[in-house]
Amino acid sequence: MITKRCLFCDKIVPVKEKGEYSWFVGCSCAPDSHYSLRTDSYEPFAALSYQVKHQTFPIVSGYIRDMSECGETVALAIDDLEPICESPRVPASIEEKADLLLTYFHRRCSGPNEAVVIRQLPEQYNLTYSPNLQEFIHIIEKLREERLIERAGSTIRLTDKGWQEAAAKAGGKQLKPCFVILADHEQMRTEWAEKVFPKLEGCGYFPRLAGKPEAGKVGDDTIRLMSGSKLLIADLSVPSPEVYFAAGLALGLDVPVVWTVNRKEADRLLIQTDQVRPFVWDRAEELADLLQHRIRAL
Repeated sequence: MITKRCLFCDKIVPVKEKGEYSWFVGCSCAPDSHYSLRTDSYEPFAALSYQVKHQTFPIVSGYIRDMSECGETVALAIDDLEPICESPRVPASIEEKADLLLTYFHRRCSGPNEAVVIRQLPEQYNLTYSPNLQEFIHIIEKLREERLIERAGSTIRLTDKGWQEAAAKAGGKQLKPCFVILADHEQMRTEWAEKVFPKLEGCGYFPRLAGKPEAGKVGDDTIRLMSGSKLLIADLSVPSPEVYFAAGLALGLDVPVVWTVNRKEADRLLIQTDQVRPFVWDRAEELADLLQHRIRAL
């Protein structure tokens, strides 16, 4: 696979060529995703003066990270540099950067005192659009001194006060759409709505349940909703070809798919491959915890 240096975070990562764009996969700008850069814009970005790079590239890296953390994929060209640097989305003060980090912790946990680990912390300062690690650590310490977080190395926990403040600041944030395909089983649907969906919302997703499937086809509404989703959860407890078809369509749209199945039906799956390895669950509460850990790893 081709590798290339990301201009904005300086990491060498795999690059996929997609038409007029290059996809930079897994760099510090989008560690769990990718961003796209017009192929003919790489050299113009690289040719900018050191001073311009020093002032603007941390902002671009922070912008990509901010968007990717909210489930959006960024496609860049050289003409986007000025609009991004002038975007109202970019925090203008240390206080605004601290608020951004606080809401990041809020998305990563389901309540106060739950651990959030910032892996490779020295490479994560774009979480706050910071130009360097020193400012990032200053922001973390500011939150700690205000007793909004507790910190032990790279492990962060929101305090009760921090959780409340983060929840208030995140109140207007839009959750990422998540599509759920579940059997036409009233009790199971009720259990998921009561036990599983709140955990999905705590991970930053708004779950939308597919309508009752019609044998032999996937409805237009299902296709429309799925194409706009950032995650598909496909339960195989009552397996059907329509579920596999819908999941295949999601994968074709670059929508991540998480498979689940009730333990009673796990041995009777229509398809058992390395690509279809569902989480096996007995109780909805257990499944909620499994999904929470899986989604955070995506």
